[in-house]
Amino acid sequence: MNYISQIFTPMSLEHAKNICLTPDQNDPNKFVSETNFFIDFLKDNNYVSQKTKVADFGCGMGRVSKQLIDQIGCDVTGFDISYPMLLTAKNYVDSDKFIAKKYSKSIKENYNKKFDVIISLFVLQHSEHPEFDINFIKKILKDDGVFILVNEDNRFVPVDIKNNMVVWYDDKIVIKELVLKNFTCVREYQYYTRKDKRLTVWNKN
Repeated sequence: MNYISQIFTPMSLEHAKNICLTPDQNDPNKFVSETNFFIDFLKDNNYVSQKTKVADFGCGMGRVSKQLIDQIGCDVTGFDISYPMLLTAKNYVDSDKFIAKKYSKSIKENYNKKFDVIISLFVLQHSEHPEFDINFIKKILKDDGVFILVNEDNRFVPVDIKNNMVVWYDDKIVIKELVLKNFTCVREYQYYTRKDKRLTVWNKN
C-alpha cells in the first residue's frame, strides 16, 4: 500500500485547519465550536486540570492543544507524523507548555515519558500502522491514566492524489478491535452534534 503522507503538509494556517477538521458549509463556526465542545467535555468530566500531563496524538496544527493550555493551563505534548504540521502547531499554540514531537515508528523504544491523559481525535482512521500506534499509546499512558478516542467507523488511508483530490482507501482494519486488545472502554458519550459518533474513554487492560 502506497501511503501518501504529504497530504498532511499544510500550505497555510487555514489549510492546516482544513486538514485537521473538515469544513462544513452548514456549520461555518465548526472549527471553534467543535474544539470548544471537546474542551468543555474534558473540563465537565474532570479529566484535566492544570497539573494534568496530556498527550495529543495526531495533534495536527494544535487546535485542541492550544485550548487545553489557554483554558486550563496543563502541559501538552503533541505528536504528529508531519514535521511541517508540527511547525505550524508550535507557532499556533505559541506556549512553552507545548512540546511538539515528531512521531514515527522509531520513537517507540526510546520514548519513556508517561501521560495522565492521551487524546486521539479522528487520527487512527488515517494511520499507516494503527496497531503499532495503539501499542505506543498504551506504553506512554500511565497505569491509572485515560485514553480518549474519537474515530470514524471506516478507515481512510491516503493512497493517492488524483485531480488534486485525495484518494482514500479502506483497508478494513477495525480500529476498535485493535484498541480492545490493550484497553477497556469505561464510558461513551455522543460526540458534538453527530448522533452517529461516539466519544469513548478507555483504561489500560
